[in-house]
Amino acid sequence: MVKLHIKHGDESQFLYETTTNTPIDNLTNQIALIYNGRLKVHRICNEMSMLAKHGVTLPVNMQGLTDEQITELKLKDEYADTCIP
Repeated sequence: MVKLHIKHGDESQFLYETTTNTPIDNLTNQIALIYNGRLKVHRICNEMSMLAKHGVTLPVNMQGLTDEQITELKLKDEYADTCIP
């Protein structure tokens, strides 16, 4: 049994336990899948905090307008009722 300490620079990422019989090709593929999955989860978490902070985006025809201008022009976000964050 072998434990691999996966790092990015000096920062520890995760430990991976494997056997000495595992081919290097399989090992690198498995570690890359785990590492890339961790990056995806990190990006999703970051985007969720940005969504909570700023809210969902408006349709293109409503972007850059104030609430008063949207009311004045009688614009309506057709997805506002179905896409509740």
